[in-house]
Order: sequence, then structure tokens, then C-alpha cells
Amino acid sequence: MKPIRDKLLVKLIDKGEQVRDGIVLPDTMAKEQAEECLVLSVGAKVKHIISGNHVLIDRYSQDTVRVTRDGSDYFIVEESNVLAILT
Repeated sequence: MKPIRDKLLVKLIDKGEQVRDGIVLPDTMAKEQAEECLVLSVGAKVKHIISGNHVLIDRYSQDTVRVTRDGSDYFIVEESNVLAILT
């Protein structure tokens, strides 16, 4: 699957209910709107993000599309819906 224009194909990184510091969050806090994802491929007009980047996306943006393929869930998002590139 190859996105077009300014779109990215990303896969959620399943971190369970823990944050990076190892603090366990309750269910009500663990389900936040922003999600960490791995960028699998990018469209030709994407300027600041490359495949392999870890990014923070707004999962519930109206421009985010969920795609299920081969039993896995992926998201197609616009570059403008990326909140941050994680280093």
C-alpha cells in the first residue's frame, strides 16, 4: 500500500497501558487521543517525515482513515495531522 500526495501510512505502536517511564496509567488515561506510530511509507509531497520515523498522530482527526489489511490495522493520515516526530 503506497499513500499519495501528502499522506502517510502508519501503524500504531502497541505500548499497552504503560508510558515510556514505566508508569502504568489507568484505563481512563491510557486511551488518549494522540498515538505513537511507526511510519511505513509516505506520499510524494510529504516534506518533513520519512519511512521509519516514529511520530505522534491525532488518531481521531476527521482526516485519519483506518484500514485493515491482512488482519492488521493501519492508518492513513495527512502530514498536517502529525503532532510530532519522536526522536
